Amino acid sequence: MQSAIIQRFTNSAGALLIALATAMFISSTAGSGWVSLHDPLLGVSMTVLFWIVGATELAVGLVCLFGKEIWLKAGLTVWLAAMFLVYQLGLVLAAGPRAFAGYWSNLQTAFHLSSATVCGTLIAAFVYLLLGGAVSLFWSPGNELSPDNAGDCVTVACPDCGGHIASPVHRMGQQIECPHCGAALTLREPG
Repeated sequence: MQSAIIQRFTNSAGALLIALATAMFISSTAGSGWVSLHDPLLGVSMTVLFWIVGATELAVGLVCLFGKEIWLKAGLTVWLAAMFLVYQLGLVLAAGPRAFAGYWSNLQTAFHLSSATVCGTLIAAFVYLLLGGAVSLFWSPGNELSPDNAGDCVTVACPDCGGHIASPVHRMGQQIECPHCGAALTLREPG
């Protein structure tokens, strides 16, 4: 069950990141007059920043949708969300709590949204990605910190995809869903 929940999260994270990337690409072409505006933290134009952020979101989104390793999908999601939230904090500290709203004006223009809606939506999306990714890293099968992994572990191979699954010995004989391909399998000690 936990594998299915984690898979749903990584799929939703992938879809969300691709949607955010698309919004970044669309808004970078929507002219709101800040073509010459430069990011106060990185010193690049906002158009370049939006393309870099959009490409990064797209790449991480594709890994979340098509990657096989849960730790990679969740880890990249946590990394990207943390970087966004740290960037937002830096922007608030550099430009003041209200000043950074102007840096999202192309998103506002492209999608006819208020500044508060754009900022709130972006922050909510990245908090979801950060918390969901962190829980997925902690809760994923094979994670040494996972509560299910008390005691000795055995590595088994999925008969459908060949993916390796680390599981505590006490779970042998239980039916699970493969975290790599989603196939149902019964955990058996390798013979």
